[in-house]
Amino acid sequence: MAVRKIASDTLDFILASCKASHPREFGALLEAEGDTIINIIYLPGTDSTSRSVSIKTWMMPNMPHAGSVHSHPSGAIRPSEQDLIFFRANEVNIIVGEPYTRESWKVFDRNGNLTALEIVEYDFGEDEWLQNEILNDAELKQNGTSDDNEFD
Repeated sequence: MAVRKIASDTLDFILASCKASHPREFGALLEAEGDTIINIIYLPGTDSTSRSVSIKTWMMPNMPHAGSVHSHPSGAIRPSEQDLIFFRANEVNIIVGEPYTRESWKVFDRNGNLTALEIVEYDFGEDEWLQNEILNDAELKQNGTSDDNEFD
């Protein structure tokens, strides 16, 4: 299934990650659920400078990925020659430029052609175990007991 959308929260996380990495480039892979990008996959050993990012794709877990994302701290939101080589392996490639806002990112296909992703609200839900943990914690606090340890 072709990736055509990105979850709003995921885009915001990408923008915040790029900003936090500045002045170094940020780089990661993209995970999709159906036709929607919902997560990033940050690989161990990823190395970045102010001019490049090196993603160790051999560290990728045995799972499919939908594409790539990286930042250009210079603010230039166009693929370099090296980007175009890397893009060939990915359906969707996002470049984010400074100032890392919703107005400073673009999407490219595997051939480096400008394309687009629709920003959508996505229900990530909550894992059942997390919901149970929250309920159990609330019940313990209501009864005056808790497993939480407080340190001064």
